[in-house]
Amino acid sequence: MTRAQRIRLFLGIMRLGERRNPASGSRWSKMLEWFGAALACLYLSACGVGLGFLAKDIGPYTIVGVMPFVLIVDFSMRFASRKKPIDITPYLILPVKRSEVIDSLLLSSLAAGYNFVWLCLFIPHCITVAAMGVAPLPEAAGIALVCQFLIETNCLWQLLVRSLTNKSLAWWALPAMAYAMPMAAAGMASTSDAPEAILDFFVAHGHTPVSILAYMACFAMLFVANRHVLLCSATQEATGDGTKRKAATKITLPEKWGITGEYMKLEIKSTMRNKAIKRNFMQGILLMSLLSAMITFTTIYDNDSFSQTTYCFYCFIFFGIVNLTRIMGAEGNYIDMLMTHKESTYQLLKAKYYYYCMVLAVPLAILLPAMISGKLPPSLVFAGLFTTTGPIYFILFQLAVNNRQTMPLNNTAIGRPGSNNAIPAMIGIVSFIAPIAAIQLIALAVGKETSLLIMTVAGLVFTVTHKLWLHNIYARMMRKKHANLEGFHATR
Repeated sequence: MTRAQRIRLFLGIMRLGERRNPASGSRWSKMLEWFGAALACLYLSACGVGLGFLAKDIGPYTIVGVMPFVLIVDFSMRFASRKKPIDITPYLILPVKRSEVIDSLLLSSLAAGYNFVWLCLFIPHCITVAAMGVAPLPEAAGIALVCQFLIETNCLWQLLVRSLTNKSLAWWALPAMAYAMPMAAAGMASTSDAPEAILDFFVAHGHTPVSILAYMACFAMLFVANRHVLLCSATQEATGDGTKRKAATKITLPEKWGITGEYMKLEIKSTMRNKAIKRNFMQGILLMSLLSAMITFTTIYDNDSFSQTTYCFYCFIFFGIVNLTRIMGAEGNYIDMLMTHKESTYQLLKAKYYYYCMVLAVPLAILLPAMISGKLPPSLVFAGLFTTTGPIYFILFQLAVNNRQTMPLNNTAIGRPGSNNAIPAMIGIVSFIAPIAAIQLIALAVGKETSLLIMTVAGLVFTVTHKLWLHNIYARMMRKKHANLEGFHATR
């Protein structure tokens, strides 16, 4: 069997493994996923047609000019999607070269369906540009191919960043510099806004033969770098080599709160030590910083009240959606110990609530520059803060009653896939959409400022009464504890 035949065989096995894995999701979760993908395709198609009409004034390379911003959105969405890792541990013990397994994994990532969703943006743009006579059809098709090639390159870039940041959080400086330096250079080199300068530069130089050769060189370098990093990471995880012992960090402040404080220490150490949870926090901080910088240093959202509300609430709700939708999943690894003492689980729920309330200091600090500069009104920021500590956490903590899927804590390159249950995903979507829709509806009747005041007061009511609804959640959990324990045991 030749190398190409072996790689083709590995690709087929990986596709079958993803399809047949029992943790790949229920029928309803897949239907929800397909529905979301259909909406995304419709939205991208509308954007592609709009950019096609805009190309009549700017030129046929308008889509190339906006590609830097598309790539940033694509980079962020790949982290937000939390794509399930492929379990390649069985392949590493086979009598085949590990490099061939890694090559198959990289090719599988490049051939993922998500990459081709962006064609819903490029193809309508190509058709519109050709139909309006801005560029002939072959040239428009060539522009679409270059843009799709950039998406594939961005796939490798995100995979490299994810692999490196799993090894050390210091690697987050790499994407920070990669995105901050061009923006700063564009701002210093032009009297206009940095985004406008970047758009003008890529419209003029983003489709030349030299730039296409540069894209190909970046693709090749990223492929080789990913190959090396994934091979080293997979080998270390499979053999246990390279594991270093770290000195234990002593946390004394929560001790004065008794057993609740001890559980708060557990939450803090879980965030500090476990890669899956720590990765979610770092992704959130990166996304929030980008949104805060866009609001503070650009004029795009100065008169866009809806976008300001959406981004502000997103920053506060993010940590709850990515972590609390899987509440009790981390504790599923040792849930038996929590059931041995009366109301131990209730104390844990209180500790989780207090901890995630304190975590909201992070988005508050990140949005502080936008609030000081006058781009975000303080009433909006405080409405987002107290709506999250109140109604949003009230909704998300309800999932503790039925969540029974153990969450792997340290899986990275070769980890076991996690759960893809539809109910937590739907609750997360509702938790994000509901408060924004409520503000818009109330504002139609009584005005924007009054609607923010109402949301703040409602949030304070839920926050003050948190012990009552947390105890209710605990009582319902205890009535289902045997079923939940069976689920946690079965998914470890």
